[in-house]
Amino acid sequence: MSVPQKILPNNRYLPANLHENKSGWIIEYFAFHPQKQVLQRKQIRLKRIQQRYTRKIDAKRHALEICETINQKLRGGWSPFFEGENARLYEKLPDVLQKYITETRTEITKYLIECENYGFALVLNLVYSSLIRPNEIRNIQIKHVNITDKYVTIPCEVAKNHHERHAALSEKTIELLKILDFAKFPKDYYLLGGDLVPAKEMCGAARYRHEWNRVTKKLQIPKKMQLYSFRDTGIYEMLKSGIDDLSVMQHADHSSLDITTRYANHADSKLIEKINKFVPDF
Repeated sequence: MSVPQKILPNNRYLPANLHENKSGWIIEYFAFHPQKQVLQRKQIRLKRIQQRYTRKIDAKRHALEICETINQKLRGGWSPFFEGENARLYEKLPDVLQKYITETRTEITKYLIECENYGFALVLNLVYSSLIRPNEIRNIQIKHVNITDKYVTIPCEVAKNHHERHAALSEKTIELLKILDFAKFPKDYYLLGGDLVPAKEMCGAARYRHEWNRVTKKLQIPKKMQLYSFRDTGIYEMLKSGIDDLSVMQHADHSSLDITTRYANHADSKLIEKINKFVPDF
């Protein structure tokens, strides 16, 4: 792609796009370099993301979400370069992505708490911090929650990969459970029914999606950011925070990865302790 050497006043970036090259996927975009006064090419290699997913469609979805994150920042005037003694210093993508998602989580949390929508705040925390899939959350009953030992059991008949597992509960998640006063309800009640409070009947399959769409519309969050995106982000941030790969993959129930499949049926006695020590809040 040819780019003019001198920048035009209204052309301060060219948007990020995914290129599925045979040598490996890359994200490419052009951003204004404040010292050189030109558009300069930036590329991000996606080898780790390609390796993380078994299905190409899942890897591509993740890559496109990164493109959207970069473009949101570029539209807001951000540049990966900054002026200083060392003009080569720049802000790497993981830090940009981290800041964007952190800001979004903070905004969502504030909105939900102000609306006293503690049930959906709990859903988001379970997706992000406990790495529980939305459909698995629908099936959680009061009896599955162990607030003393800080975990929730996902029964094999509920888990996507049909392996029972214990998902760690962060302190923030436990706080939301207490606000909902879940312990006063019968053990066979579902943790979150149709009104996003403990109930005898489970909520409908589309309930969380409808609630998420309402939140994104209210807060003007890009449509490409889906509820499930927070699970992927939670996995990424756990790995970044220092939790070993095997513990995170067990916690996420990623049995499609060879190393995870090998150990999926073996309980790790230190798993809950490790997850609760490092797990970030939503």
